[in-house]
Amino acid sequence: MRIALIDNGVAGLGDYYAAGPGIEYRRERITARWRPDFSADDVILAPNGTDHVALYGARDAVHALLARGGVVLCF
Repeated sequence: MRIALIDNGVAGLGDYYAAGPGIEYRRERITARWRPDFSADDVILAPNGTDHVALYGARDAVHALLARGGVVLCF
């Protein structure tokens, strides 16, 4: 399972998400010109504090992931 972890700049965020057998994390750092490519991902993980305005701007990429059976987790 390939998981795109939305990096909201919280220190130590990566420490909470460790890859394991069958699980691979890839960080997506939000920047001013953020244009994510989720085509290789199965899951988008948006932790608390993720920039919701940036996510809205990436809605086409998120929709494409969902349309092919992907999952978005926000908490």
